[in-house]
Amino acid sequence: MWWVGLPGSVFLVGAGFYFGEWWKGALLGLFFGTCFYWFLFPDRGALKAFRRSPSHEQVHEILLSDAGVSSRLPLSETTERWAVYRRARAFHDGILLYQDGGNFHWLADATLTLGTRSEAEELLRSKVDDFAAARQG
Repeated sequence: MWWVGLPGSVFLVGAGFYFGEWWKGALLGLFFGTCFYWFLFPDRGALKAFRRSPSHEQVHEILLSDAGVSSRLPLSETTERWAVYRRARAFHDGILLYQDGGNFHWLADATLTLGTRSEAEELLRSKVDDFAAARQG
């Protein structure tokens, strides 16, 4: 989407050249180009921070049990009680598990290694208050 502001920026720089003051056109192009691209900056920063994190490109294992949800990485391991999870939605290709504070876990069916999807749904029905199948379409 970086190309969205390109025509406007080129036009403003060109207008500056046409009126003989190229630096005004360049400043206007820089300003309006930044206005068009502002929505990309947080995403780029988040991706850069993720790439620098020690858990980048490592296997992240999530285990569901009666005790809670365990998350394992080579550098860390955490277990959260079921009370942290307020709701869950089952989609055709996985389960979205919502946590307090706006966080969530996507449990894709394609990544299941232990147990089955039906076992996971049965456990979530018994542990999460608001579990339902998401509306499709």
